Amino acid sequence: MKIKRSAATLSPSSRYDKNDLIRKMSMALTDHLLLTAVEAIYAEGDLPAEFQKDIEFNANESRRLKDTGAPAILKKKDPLPTAEARKKELGY
Repeated sequence: MKIKRSAATLSPSSRYDKNDLIRKMSMALTDHLLLTAVEAIYAEGDLPAEFQKDIEFNANESRRLKDTGAPAILKKKDPLPTAEARKKELGY
């Protein structure tokens, strides 16, 4: 997957369109969050030592929650209206 990074820069003397700046900043934040999420996924054999303790914690917590009898989260939200265009932009 190829992620296009965006950046919004503004010098004190430059002229800008407020909506354009907001759009650019929003895109940069979205790209950053996508990149962060992708970098947070590891194959089991590649998990850094600092996160090994989380495997046991997650297993214990999932068992604990299951044992409470609470229902699983099954709701799925509809994608945003811009989802398809954004996927194409990111190369999906």
